[in-house]
Amino acid sequence: QAKNSLAEWILLRLEHGEPVPGFCDTAFAPVLVNDTVEWILRLAESSCHGVYHVASADHGSKYAFAREVAAVFQLDASLVRESLVQDSSLSAPRPRNTWLRTDKITASLGQPMPTIRQGLEEFRALRENGFCRRLKNAGLPA
Repeated sequence: QAKNSLAEWILLRLEHGEPVPGFCDTAFAPVLVNDTVEWILRLAESSCHGVYHVASADHGSKYAFAREVAAVFQLDASLVRESLVQDSSLSAPRPRNTWLRTDKITASLGQPMPTIRQGLEEFRALRENGFCRRLKNAGLPA
């Protein structure tokens, strides 16, 4: 069974009217996997060498991200509750800051990475046209 991304997990909870814990003590730069693939292909086709960060152009807390998911999908943002990683019952430790700088890839390829909002808007469009469902069902026995 396919595992949901963080955005999908948040979205499903919001759609079912369930509260969403949003860590306000973390920072990350989520990027849509479709964008990740596109940018890696651009790098591979270019003359670029070295280490490049492929991430959203901006960053924020998981709390802010969950509220942005609610906004893009026009769902109840009040279901997103501020929480702390240290107070969670997660079995594995989580880093507090995982955002990456994208200035090098932007300068090298001449275009900024998409923002978190742009990625979520693209995710919404992909979901509405059935892409996400088809992708999750790809390769599963009929």
